[in-house]
Formats: sequence, structure tokens, C-alpha cells
Amino acid sequence: AADCTAALQAAISVCPPGGTVRVPAGDYLTYPLFLRSDVLLYLERGARLLGGPDRRRYPVLPGMVQNSDGTETSYGTWEGNPLDSFAGLLNITQVHDVVVTGEGTLDCDAENGDWWVTPKIKRIAWRPRAVAAVDSENICLHGITVQNSYSWTIHPIFVKHLDLLNFNINNPYNAPNTDGIDPESCEYIRIIGMNIHVGDDCIAMKAS
Repeated sequence: AADCTAALQAAISVCPPGGTVRVPAGDYLTYPLFLRSDVLLYLERGARLLGGPDRRRYPVLPGMVQNSDGTETSYGTWEGNPLDSFAGLLNITQVHDVVVTGEGTLDCDAENGDWWVTPKIKRIAWRPRAVAAVDSENICLHGITVQNSYSWTIHPIFVKHLDLLNFNINNPYNAPNTDGIDPESCEYIRIIGMNIHVGDDCIAMKAS
């Protein structure tokens, strides 16, 4: 029942480059977490990061930001458009050399919130992903189970060198828009040994 977001984020934020954040067995209620470069997140067997139900606790990522050099960066998207969206449970944003591994579980617990109620209607912002990766490089997800996603489960955008290896995606057959893996405008992706059980697309290649 205790909210573990601050403790988990603090561990990630202070982890030195090349270090490991190890989550031992147990259930940890959390809201969105943001990974940093050169960090390995290890979910031990029996560890479960459980997404919180209150959408007001999820940061809103802007659809498009104007950078100082005149370029634009899209942080939030919905069905291919740069639109304000809630942050995912795990966010891999503008970082490099990140690994998420272990035998634990990332459980968005979307059925116990209101994420699947009127899913095509925007409420504050568009629904989040389980794992959202944006403008990053050298990313690996391995071994874990990701389940009960809010919407698309694994959604990388403008990511280079992404390995999705030997892990499970489990969403109910009737959960709305809970695709397994939707790479969008990415380069050099390897999807190997995946076990995907969803009610929508297992793997959907978006604009690349």
C-alpha cells in the first residue's frame, strides 16, 4: 500500500554510471519512473513494480517542444501524432546505455484504474505506455514480464540500437489498444525470443 515512487526514483537518480539498481522480491506501488544513462535496473524474481491507479499522479509529456537550436522534439505521442500524453510506468528518455533485466514483473495494473474506460477519450492527456523510450540509444530489455498495460506496451520512438530479448508481454485479450511492441521511427532493433499475449497487435512496425 505504501507509495514507493520517491525511493525508487532516488535510487535510480543517484546510481553511479555503470551501476545497478536492484529491486528485491516484493510488491512496490509506484508512479512513473525515469531511467538515466549507464544504469542497469534489475528486477529480482518475485519483484513487482505495480503502477498506481491515480492518473493525476502521472506527469504529462508534451507532444512537441521547440528546442533552443530551432529543432523540435516529440515527447508525447498518441497513434502517431505528437500529442500530450501521460508518462509511462518506465520512461527511457534522451538517455543511452540502459538495461532493464531480471525475472521480475512490470505490472501497470491498468484494470484497477480507469485506463480502459472510454479509452478513446482524452482525459487530462492520452493514455501512457508501460515502457516509453524516446530519442535514446543502446537500450536493452531482457527477461522481465510486462503486463496489464495502459495502452501500447513497449513504444520506442527515435531509438537506435534497441534489443528486446527473451521477455514476456501479457495483456488481457479484451484490453483496448494494448499492442505488444510498436517501434516508431527507430533504427537497428532486434526482437528475439519474445512471448506476446495481447488482444491487439503483437508487433506493429510504425513509421521507420
